[in-house]
Amino acid sequence: MENKDSSSGKSSHVTLYANDSSQPSRAVMIFCDLNGIKYEKKVINVFAGEQFSPEYKKLNPASQVPCLVDGDFVISESHTILKYLHATRNCADHWYPSDILKRTKIDEILDWHHTNLREGVHTYILRKIVYPMMGKETPEWELKDLLKKFKKSCKYLNTLLKSSDYLFGKEMTIADLAIFSEFIDYKLHPDFDVSSYPELQKWSERMQSVPEVVNACYTTLKGAEKNKLAKI
Repeated sequence: MENKDSSSGKSSHVTLYANDSSQPSRAVMIFCDLNGIKYEKKVINVFAGEQFSPEYKKLNPASQVPCLVDGDFVISESHTILKYLHATRNCADHWYPSDILKRTKIDEILDWHHTNLREGVHTYILRKIVYPMMGKETPEWELKDLLKKFKKSCKYLNTLLKSSDYLFGKEMTIADLAIFSEFIDYKLHPDFDVSSYPELQKWSERMQSVPEVVNACYTTLKGAEKNKLAKI
């Protein structure tokens, strides 16, 4: 997981606009930390609406995090950022293999991610936990549909992981980072038991054994611990 000397021709370090509660932000931070990519982290308080400020919208008109600035080049969308950093920072091949067949399978699950797992985790937690704090209600049928989508996504991932330590073999790829950064929020999920998906559970524990992963997901992990203590 070591990074070779940079030969990108870009700046020696990048600026990352992010928020620890943002799953896509976490994936990029983990990748940078594991590959020795220097970055200046600028926290965007999405709960205070800083992503909608005129200054930030000049960088990212979509008003989302993360956003990466490398010299005078600006990139949004976490999957694209991961691929860009891999290409420009001369990282190990296993993260995003040059083999077109392996790379295509990674692209496939990254495309699947946003309309499947992300809706089941992020959208569910938003509707179930965050919205009530804002005085908003979500119909029960919608919550049930989102939970169903999450369980379907977990079943799919559990199948993928039956024959390998990581999603695509014995080493991590950018897909593992993107999927795990999303999946780890299951710890905030009030209606989910990960033990129903043994291969997925083992993969999750394997990912959590990496210090850089735990560091980036600290907010979620601590939040889950507080929830457990509150129920005792």
